[in-house]
Amino acid sequence: MTIPLGEKGRHKMFRLETSKIKELNEILKLVNIVNPYEAYIFTDSGRVCFAAIDPSHVILSYFYLNNANNHYKLENKLKKKILIPNFKTISDILKICKGDSFLSMEYNRDKLTITIFQEDNNTILLKSCFGVESDSELYEFPKIGNMIQFNLDIPNFKKILNLQSILCEDFKLKTENNNLVLVGERKKLSNLEETKSPLHFVTSLKNPIDANKKLNVNVFLNFDFMEVVKKTLDISETCSISLNKNLPVIFEFVLKNNQGHVKYFISPKVSK
Repeated sequence: MTIPLGEKGRHKMFRLETSKIKELNEILKLVNIVNPYEAYIFTDSGRVCFAAIDPSHVILSYFYLNNANNHYKLENKLKKKILIPNFKTISDILKICKGDSFLSMEYNRDKLTITIFQEDNNTILLKSCFGVESDSELYEFPKIGNMIQFNLDIPNFKKILNLQSILCEDFKLKTENNNLVLVGERKKLSNLEETKSPLHFVTSLKNPIDANKKLNVNVFLNFDFMEVVKKTLDISETCSISLNKNLPVIFEFVLKNNQGHVKYFISPKVSK
């Protein structure tokens, strides 16, 4: 089936088959949690990718949509990361895509055009244009080499986060005898309570992925910025966490059925 290219000079960026709409929507929901106002779109190693920075500049996130089964076709790679304001609107548009429709995105200079077609007769169901910025640079963290990495048990980690988010204001991640330890600081239950007692949660992990690395890491994270991590766990097959002193904590996820890959760089609190 051939998709019309539209106006002269416009280049089709990629085409996304219907079977990928659900996976794309899952990723866009996560993008909207990090930043509901704007996000970046780009290409990397033949994949469609999105990126977002939360308004407080604590989380830098990357979302990669895999194409192992050729569910979409990528043309004319983006050399720059394109900033899209009002990114949530794109997610809302995709909700109308049914089993007999598919979507194309076309980028031309300062405009991103989304078109939804009826598959059986090429009828255009919706066409919408978005102004974008091609000169806006996305901040990227430098490559971080010496980190200690743990594979997390997703059900266990979800229970820990859910419990700590109820009882604690923030928490500390630290390595202790090659264990990954989460220490939560309990919320004040009343104005009369002056002291806070720590709650200790130790994962079942005994060793990091690279047992030869022994780094003493002690970083604090705020639970306000962990909501997107909790949501990502719900749709992920694997999760890992990488730590080093005074560097962003890196959470990496492989989505179920290998549909995509998500990476969060979360800045630790400066001091405690």
